Order: sequence, then structure tokens, then C-alpha cells
Amino acid sequence: ELHTGVSLAQYVTAHAELGTALYADVEARSIVAVLNGHRAVLTELDSGDPGWGDHRAVLTLRHTPEWDHWASLDNQLIDQVTFAHHIEEGLLEIHEPPAADMLELAQSFDATTSASFRSATRLASGQRQFTYEETVTARAGQRGEITIPETFTLGIAPFEGSPSYSVTARLRYRLREGTLAIGYKLDRPEDVIRS
Repeated sequence: ELHTGVSLAQYVTAHAELGTALYADVEARSIVAVLNGHRAVLTELDSGDPGWGDHRAVLTLRHTPEWDHWASLDNQLIDQVTFAHHIEEGLLEIHEPPAADMLELAQSFDATTSASFRSATRLASGQRQFTYEETVTARAGQRGEITIPETFTLGIAPFEGSPSYSVTARLRYRLREGTLAIGYKLDRPEDVIRS
């Protein structure tokens, strides 16, 4: 059993026989290499002898701790303190905006909401019109000088031994009964895993 693509390649290269075949299962995130499988008929003199098929190498990909960290709170709204701790623990993966700005944002995020309600009635026709407007104002930084981004970019290797990929996260926040809930939604993480 192997857990990186490099280790599978090295093992197959060292032990491959004529008839070696690899079978991938994308959903299970695994590759099975059958090193003594059936031999193909290459010429008229070749019998295409069957192999035993019992010498196998199995690659099962494992997520990196960094991937697990960011996937754990994907599409969840949490309280500001938990969000700030989460950002702090994942600072090395934040590429844009600068990680320090994201940490400052998480620690000093402030949002207020205001609402106005208007009613109008036409006496002649009895027609009524209601208007409700809600305005959410958000700022961050000690003096409100940090622009709150709609997205931030992470650089994460999804599996042990794989290269890092750029993953966009969409910042989300809501005010509920005077309490701020903040989080992010990873943009199509399944595409990164498939790649």
C-alpha cells in the first residue's frame, strides 16, 4: 500500500513485468497496479500468456492536514473568534490578499445593519405601497481601513505528495439578531481533487 504518486511510480518501475496494467478509480481516489497481469499478444509467436495477477501495488491518496483544515469549515458560518483562530492556523496557505491582512480582518471585522420602512397610501384609489430597505455596512481594521474582499486565494496541496493548487474561497458573513456569523465557501474544490 502506497500513498503518493511518486512512491507508486518508483515501485511499479522497479517491479513491472510484461503485462503490468494500472487501473484508476477516481471516486475512491486510488490506483491499483497489477504487476503480473495478462500479457498482450504482440506478435504471432507470442502466446499472450495469462499472469497470476496477485502482485499488486495499491495507491490510496490521503488528504494533507492543510486540505482537511480548510475543508473542515467550508460553507459554514461561525462566530468571529472561531473564524479568527481558523484563519490564524491556516496563515501559510493564504496567498491573496496578504495573510496578515486576512488575520487583521478576521480579528477586527465589524458589521452593522440599518433598516428603513416607508408606507404610502393613495387616498383616491386605496392603493398601498410598502418599501423596506436594509443596509449592511462592514469594515475591518483598527480604523476601518481594510477593504473586505469578496474572495481570498489559498495555495493548498490536496493530497500528500501532490503539488499545490490555487483555490478561491468566497468570504461570507451574516448579521443575525446582532451577532456576526462569518465563514467562506471554497470555489469548486472537487475540481482540484479531480485534477
